[in-house]
Amino acid sequence: MKYYLSLITVIVMLSLLSGSEILAGEKTKIVINIPNTTLYLYRGEKLIKEYRITVGHIDTPTPIGNFKVINKTINPTWYPTDGSKPIPPGPNNKLGTRWIGIDKPHYGIHGTIKPREIGKATSDGCVRIKNEDIEELYPLVPLKTLVEIRYQTIDVKRENKLLKITIYSDIYALGTNTIKRLRKETGLEMDDSFWKDAIKKAEEKGLYRFTIFSGGEEE
Repeated sequence: MKYYLSLITVIVMLSLLSGSEILAGEKTKIVINIPNTTLYLYRGEKLIKEYRITVGHIDTPTPIGNFKVINKTINPTWYPTDGSKPIPPGPNNKLGTRWIGIDKPHYGIHGTIKPREIGKATSDGCVRIKNEDIEELYPLVPLKTLVEIRYQTIDVKRENKLLKITIYSDIYALGTNTIKRLRKETGLEMDDSFWKDAIKKAEEKGLYRFTIFSGGEEE
């Protein structure tokens, strides 16, 4: 009798664990916005973490689209794409201390040995993140986690009677920062000179933020 009770207990516990893993996989989501070089981790609709990242260079861009996590490795070995000798874990391994692979061959989220490049577009296409950040993120991301990689250069937040607008540099030169699109995204009919100046500032500084009151005046 005790044997059967113990067996039932083990089965129930395994079922609960399995269910919680599946549930976590369904609820956990990574959203990456390339132009603002930021990774957001969601649990359901709630934002629980965000990290600054390095994204791909314009010549080796980070892929845009919807993906999922398919593999994870602690202290990964780096296999250079040019076929040269594999680099074991350590100070010369550009994958850092963790690898989170997605279902786009050869792409993933990983640590870095170049933390000074965080916030820039300098990688070979993968998303790099500081080692201490990837070590924190790693256990929070189950296999099959959805990874949505966006290219959103215009961000509009509405708070009461205010519009808080951020324009990011069009780092891949995809033509996303146009006067027509800015008017459509913001709903603001500012004159051409205003938008041209805003776009210029965004391209020069990486981003340009401003707040518009409901009356249409800049803060």
